[in-house]
Amino acid sequence: MATGKLPFNNSGNTKELIHSIKYKEPKIPNGLDEDLKHLLYKILKRKSKRRLGLRGDIRQQPFYRSINWVALEKKELQPPFQPRTPAANLFQPYDGKPPLSFLNEDEATSGEATSEDRNIIPGFSFLSSTWLE
Repeated sequence: MATGKLPFNNSGNTKELIHSIKYKEPKIPNGLDEDLKHLLYKILKRKSKRRLGLRGDIRQQPFYRSINWVALEKKELQPPFQPRTPAANLFQPYDGKPPLSFLNEDEATSGEATSEDRNIIPGFSFLSSTWLE
């Protein structure tokens, strides 16, 4: 979101992207703020146990030092940017189909992630294994 580009190989080849995520370091542009670069490296750690959020409080990172977390939690802060509300005519009329109707019945009603869901990219964990218990 900071650059509009993926931090890993984005050649359009899924195998290359997965290889890049699993084995290469993320590409963080030099022109970014140093605090932001350090934050990105910490949240993009390959091993979930070493990733920021599991190891250390993200709020303590220098990139966020200007945020008054107490006021933010109390919803007392004004956002620095507020996107415009899209025009009402941009929304598609309801077609009568239930949400996620493209899924089969089992997929649409099951709230549990399967082991297959958790292993989209073999060898890469999105969550700490302790969160999956």
